[in-house]
Amino acid sequence: MVIAVRRTAWQFQPPQGRGIDKSNQITLGLSALFNAAEGREVVYNNFASSLTTTRSAGKGGICADFSSTANQQYAHRPGYAITGDLTIFVVATFRAFSNYSAIIAKQATTTTYCPYELRLGVATTDSKMNLVRASSSSFVTTAGTSNAITADSGSVQTFGWVIPAPSGSGVTTQPYLNGAALNPINQGALSSAADNGSSSVWIGRRYDGSTQLDGRIYYVALWNRLLSGEEIERLNSNPWQVFEP
Repeated sequence: MVIAVRRTAWQFQPPQGRGIDKSNQITLGLSALFNAAEGREVVYNNFASSLTTTRSAGKGGICADFSSTANQQYAHRPGYAITGDLTIFVVATFRAFSNYSAIIAKQATTTTYCPYELRLGVATTDSKMNLVRASSSSFVTTAGTSNAITADSGSVQTFGWVIPAPSGSGVTTQPYLNGAALNPINQGALSSAADNGSSSVWIGRRYDGSTQLDGRIYYVALWNRLLSGEEIERLNSNPWQVFEP
């Protein structure tokens, strides 16, 4: 007799060392999953080349604590240099906004050849969602005050941003907070986002050290496709389903 065992998605943070649940359609196009709690990018099994964060217990489980100059750096992998359609999904806690609030960045310089730089803060102390792609003169967008994230050290928040490939006719990007769609952002005509070659991915800080997160990150995930609003809502309801049972 053969007994069929049905694998069910995680409803809580799984143990360390788990891979991607490829049987779950939501992981289609998942190019990177930076599991900050263990300092490992899961798709490539790429451990942080520089890890100065501390492990911390948060409301959602074990996470990485980012403060002062703490950060995580991951060596380049081909899947990280997403220059077309892009979705970013973050599970984090934000404590305060003092020197921007860097989430993830991959860029050759602070203003050019940038697949993505995502932070909270247009000015150093505000909580407006800010995204840079390509060169600063061709693709910089902010969600504005109405789409700002509130710092709350006692809660876990999810943040998603669905970002179409740069287009000469312009694009509309769609941010989400805790599964709910925020005001869409219309971006004018854009040049192509540039593949910056072998630069590292930084979590919690930009490579030049001028942006620093004050908070905790569970994971940051990148898709090379545009997730639907329903998929973002599903991820918000259960962020851990991306990990293999």
